[in-house]
Amino acid sequence: MVATELLSLLTRQAGREYHATLTHRRTSPATKPVTRRQGKGHGQDVTPPTAPQPYRFTVRGDQIEATGPSGQTRMLSPERFLALFSAAHFTDVLPTGRLSDLGPLFALS
Repeated sequence: MVATELLSLLTRQAGREYHATLTHRRTSPATKPVTRRQGKGHGQDVTPPTAPQPYRFTVRGDQIEATGPSGQTRMLSPERFLALFSAAHFTDVLPTGRLSDLGPLFALS
């Protein structure tokens, strides 16, 4: 699932928390992600690990509450969400069962 599809799902299910695994970000060879190694042998370019990264997302009003792998939570506008995750691919998008408000209980289906 790409970011636009995830944002659409989250918006339809406002108030309901979802778990999603960021499996990879699409990059071109010219923009390959690189980090700098610290400590002994520092200054060497290394590619970051490609392990799946768990995120939790909830729409609260007109903002997306995003909790990343570190446990840090940020409030993002839809535009900022798409800018940050536009190149991302998500798998295992599942509701956690947690509701942030009572809106989903009273929504008409």
